[in-house]
Amino acid sequence: MQAVWLLISNRPNAIFIKGGFVGVPIGLAAAILRIPYITHDSDTMPGLANRIIGRWAKMHATGMPVEFYPYKKAKTRFTGIPISDDFRFVTKKDQLKAKNTLKIPADARVVLVTGGSLGSQRINTIMGAILPGILDKNTDLVVIHQVGHANQKVHGNYQNLRLIVKSFIEKFHIASAAADVVIARASATTIAGLSIQAKPTILIPSPFLSGGHQLKNAQVMKDKNAAVVLQEETLLKEPNILAEKLEDLLENSQHRQNLSRAIAELAKPDAARDLAQLILENSK
Repeated sequence: MQAVWLLISNRPNAIFIKGGFVGVPIGLAAAILRIPYITHDSDTMPGLANRIIGRWAKMHATGMPVEFYPYKKAKTRFTGIPISDDFRFVTKKDQLKAKNTLKIPADARVVLVTGGSLGSQRINTIMGAILPGILDKNTDLVVIHQVGHANQKVHGNYQNLRLIVKSFIEKFHIASAAADVVIARASATTIAGLSIQAKPTILIPSPFLSGGHQLKNAQVMKDKNAAVVLQEETLLKEPNILAEKLEDLLENSQHRQNLSRAIAELAKPDAARDLAQLILENSK
């Protein structure tokens, strides 16, 4: 009833619903009052809220190609995910500039490891098991490891000038621009940024998040040959699998180029503009 009164009072021309429980009463009220609304799903698996109200939506905007969603194709548009303008295609010149900003030698190879803004204890554990060997074997390699505020001692007493441990990376786009390979979770926003930058990526999806959406995101990337996908449970038992995959990517420039081209095909650098235009087109 509050949602109905809110919409009667404000009479919007259109409503944009990103998901989340609060979108359900607003969507139902909008359907009753015949106010057009547009939903948006970042992940390949639509959230429960958007699935409930999706039948009455005027249009569905998606973060991944439309074939992965259950909506009617005529009402679905692949807009991508609006992210910071700081993310753009990374040229060799851009990569060198990013290395210089981070005070990394121009001729160094760089790996960025991130478990998301809070870090990932499990990815940290896996990396802690393999990093000493990787750095000892590859003397030109620099690893930037974003571990999270609660996990800064994950590497114990191991120290190496070519291991840069960060609790949080404020300007993530610079660290990712400097990287030759990125190891990351399979969140939709992370994938969107790395797609725009065309970064060769190893994805380790979290198996525990609601609905298994990271697993589905990663599967889409694997099906499109746009990323190497490894399962967390397997790596916890055999962390050397990650070491082998990483070294293969570092040594195989053709494999990196293939991944770079494939992930770039999913890039939507104008997502914010396209999404705004979609909303305007479907307002009354």
